[in-house]
Formats: sequence, structure tokens, C-alpha cells
Amino acid sequence: CKHHIPDDVLSIPGFNMIRRDRPYRRGGGIICYIKSNLPYKIWPTNSDLETVWITARPRKLPRQFSTLVYGVLYHPPGANNRQMLSHITSSLDTILKDHPHAGIFLLGDFNSLPVNALQSSYNLKQIVKNATRGTKILDKVMTNASSFYETPDIISPLGLSDHNVVLCSPCPAEKIVTHQPEQKLSRCNGK
Repeated sequence: CKHHIPDDVLSIPGFNMIRRDRPYRRGGGIICYIKSNLPYKIWPTNSDLETVWITARPRKLPRQFSTLVYGVLYHPPGANNRQMLSHITSSLDTILKDHPHAGIFLLGDFNSLPVNALQSSYNLKQIVKNATRGTKILDKVMTNASSFYETPDIISPLGLSDHNVVLCSPCPAEKIVTHQPEQKLSRCNGK
């Protein structure tokens, strides 16, 4: 995503597009697509980092979530880990002040960003299990709603990308089992 690439080349019918173009370096940029009938809010972000923060409120949500938070990021190789981790923590804390019962989805190309502290601090589980570039898992999806999603499929890259596509699919409703009286959810497919 570069500023000289027009929106109509990247747009998908029925979706709103949120772009974060990469101005100086080769490759990259971030695009987040949101269904056009889904209300959402874009949150301010650090201009030095390649991130997009969005909250969305679908009509149907699991009872324990009031809204969904999406943090989409690209962390380049050799970039400042401390700066990115601080930004992610600050962004999540700001959003969670307004939405303390949010479902969180932190996703993108993390490269070598150490995420263990993030995962434990926000009760996130990394759900991508297969390599996304070569033999490594660089593209991750971390969420506190993993029980509602199948194990992601990894499919061939699109266009000129050298990263595989990560496709997350929700569990069919009949595979999400609610146990009484605690209202705890079991994972789909017993995973």
C-alpha cells in the first residue's frame, strides 16, 4: 500500500477499507476491510508505527463480549520491539477503558516481536499453528475469543506477497456448546 495506488484498485465490494500506507520503505502497508453494514470506530494511532486500531459492534456477539477490538499491525524486521510493545499495550489499555468486556483480535506480521507478555497480560491465545512464510509463523492472530474460531487455514499468497494468507473462520453455532449452570463454552471441534 503506497499513496500512489488508488483506492479502487484495492477495494472489495461490500467492505469499507481502512488503509495505512507505507511511505518510505519497500513493500508493506496495512489494509483492514470491514463489512460495510458493520458499525465501527477507528482509533488514533502512533504515526511512526504501522498499526490500525478499530472497534466494531456486530449485531450478534457472544454474551461475554460487548464489542470487538481489532489491532492490525506490521512490525518490520529489526524494528524497535520496546516501542511497538509499548504502543500495543497503551492502545489496548486506552480502548479497554471504554470497552472492558471486549473481544480482542491482535493480528498481522509480527516478525520477531516477543509476544509472551502481551498474551499473558490480556489473556490472548495465538491461534495460527502453521508456517506463514517459509518455515516460520510470522503472521499471527492473538485473541481472547479463540474458542469461537476454528484453527486457521493457511493458503497460498496473494499477488506479489511472499507470506501465506491466514484465513480464520468462526465455529459453526452448533459446535459451540454451552454448559449449565456456569455458562462456560467448550472449544469447537474439541480443540
